[in-house]
Order: sequence, then C-alpha cells, then structure tokens
Amino acid sequence: DVLWNLAGTGLADPRLHQQVSEMLVKDASRWGQQYLDPTLWQIACASAKTGFFDLPQLKVIARLALKEDLATLTNWAVAVTSWSLTELEREQDGLADFRRRLAIELELRGLTAEQVALSPLGLDAGGDEILAALWRKRRLGKKLPFIAPRPVKLLKRIAVETDAKLAASFRELEGERK
Repeated sequence: DVLWNLAGTGLADPRLHQQVSEMLVKDASRWGQQYLDPTLWQIACASAKTGFFDLPQLKVIARLALKEDLATLTNWAVAVTSWSLTELEREQDGLADFRRRLAIELELRGLTAEQVALSPLGLDAGGDEILAALWRKRRLGKKLPFIAPRPVKLLKRIAVETDAKLAASFRELEGERK
C-alpha cells in the first residue's frame, strides 16, 4: 500500500521499488489470493506510474496472473495489469505472449482502451461509482477445471488402432473374394 500511495504522488523512491521487487520475486509464490488482489496489481501499476522496470518482477506478476486464471480476475486487475505492462514494455522482454493474452481477455470482457487508460486511478476509479462497479466484476467466479490432454491422445490412439484393424479386416475380405 505504501508504494501504491507514494507512486500516486510521485514520491516513490527507486530503492523502495527495488526492495518491493526483491520481496515480490522471493515471496510471491507463497502469496494467497488475499495478497494478490489488489496488492499485486497495485505493485505493477506503481512500477508503471514511476517507470520502474524490473523484468523478474514483471515475470512474477505474469506468472501469478496466469496461475490464478485471467478469467477469474477482476476487470480492474486485468485492465491495470495490461496498462502497466504496456507502459513498461521493452523490446525482447519475453512478455509479448502475456500481453496478447491480456488483450484477448480485455476484448472478451468488452473493456475499451479508454477504460484501460483509467485503470491507474485504482479500484475506486477515482470516485467514479459506475467505473468502480465495473472494475469489481469478474468474467468467471471460479477457475474452470483443467482437463488434461491425455483423453484426446488416448482417443486418437484408439482411432488409429481401430482404423488399422478395419483395414486388415478389409484386406482379409478382399483376399477371400479372390
């Protein structure tokens, strides 16, 4: 919260950013949902507001967002993360795929570029009650269950085996007819 508040005033010190970044990279894998939302998104936004670029921090933010499943995040989390990563974009930073996934998620939610540009105002939308209500919504309430690709591979193998058996049967029938 301190970094978030200081970034809004322009008083955030680069040393504070560095300390927060190091702590995030070290400890974030143990954070529960209560720390991610809104703290993680506030850290991303504070970094973007002040121009603090730390690639390990950005990669941790991307990894945790994907771990939670973008569809279950609030509109604000998706919008402000997208805005932050666009502001901090560097050539060859390795986050282009994540930015594309965020863009797709924004489109699925119907969020406009103008709304995304307002996301640095925060979850309260600078006092705009309608925008704040929009920010609190989620596309999905909970994660969808992961369906492993194995059944597809199994079905494909069965289909190939069945095709081979049928082909052998047809060859046998052809041989008997001759």
